Amino acid sequence: MIKKNTHQALVRKNCVVLFVKSPQKGQVKTRISQVIGEKITLYIYKAFVADIIETLQREPQYSTRIAFYPQEARGRVVRWLGKQHTYLPQTGTGLGEKMANTFKQVFSEGFEKALVIGSDIPDLPSSIITNAFELLSTRDAVIGPSSDGGYYLIGFRHNTFLPSVFESIEWGTDTVLLQTLKKFGQTHIVQLLPLWRDMDNLSDIKGLLERSINTPFENSRTISFIKSNERILRYFRY
Repeated sequence: MIKKNTHQALVRKNCVVLFVKSPQKGQVKTRISQVIGEKITLYIYKAFVADIIETLQREPQYSTRIAFYPQEARGRVVRWLGKQHTYLPQTGTGLGEKMANTFKQVFSEGFEKALVIGSDIPDLPSSIITNAFELLSTRDAVIGPSSDGGYYLIGFRHNTFLPSVFESIEWGTDTVLLQTLKKFGQTHIVQLLPLWRDMDNLSDIKGLLERSINTPFENSRTISFIKSNERILRYFRY
């Protein structure tokens, strides 16, 4: 068990920022919504975020921030997730600039280590986040590669933050991770975390359902919703 003083020190030093989108039909997981509809997709997305937040709060050895988009959606997002969280807007003209500005913001608050994670990795275990912070004690950066060629997590220490890794990246392609690693060059020590599968299409959701069998995640909001929705299950031929 982590001692109280040690826990408080970690909370002051470490920060996880969860990127979310305003919960509006047609604005989240659009590839999935084209198949099963905007309303059902919105419910799934909300379940994703709820499960991730529960994971972040299970072992609170760090502070959390919720970075929302678009900037004018603060009220909607706070009504959705509650006033107990600390929120900040995603600022910038593209994903790379938004992430870079987010790191600048949290480091300006005095945090020594920071991670940014996406909202479509509902079953990501807390052990990966804890390990990422531990690795940042000896590595300049950490990256969690996703199965689609991108990444689900990226983190830095305040004194190794490299904004240029977010510049001129072809976001949404299967070479995002490769492009990003090249940006680091030979001067930064980057540690890759375990490969994880984010939720971009129905086959990803089917895979999530299958690998959750006989695991704690089987009782999650995401899996419970999927199992209760006949329209989704019909696509999986259950």
